[in-house]
Amino acid sequence: MKIKLEEAPQTRQTVDEEWEMIQTDMIKVAEQCLGSKEQRRKEEWFDIDCEQALMERNKAKMELDRNRAQENIQIYNEKRKLAKKICRNKKDDN
Repeated sequence: MKIKLEEAPQTRQTVDEEWEMIQTDMIKVAEQCLGSKEQRRKEEWFDIDCEQALMERNKAKMELDRNRAQENIQIYNEKRKLAKKICRNKKDDN
């Protein structure tokens, strides 16, 4: 994909347009060399209950990172176990 300087277009482009061209060329070359990867399908078992449980777990983790008190450790462990249980049950049901 080397382009000689003489062959390069001499038009003025914005940084965004140049970046778009570079990005497009890099994607094309990567697909030629590596091939394309299939998109993963969305898991049917993952629903709002799983998402909410994971969000609560993540909030508890952030609080634990801010303050490593014993109470926060217990809260995080409970939220982590609950999120794991909810997602595992949803996954097993499907």
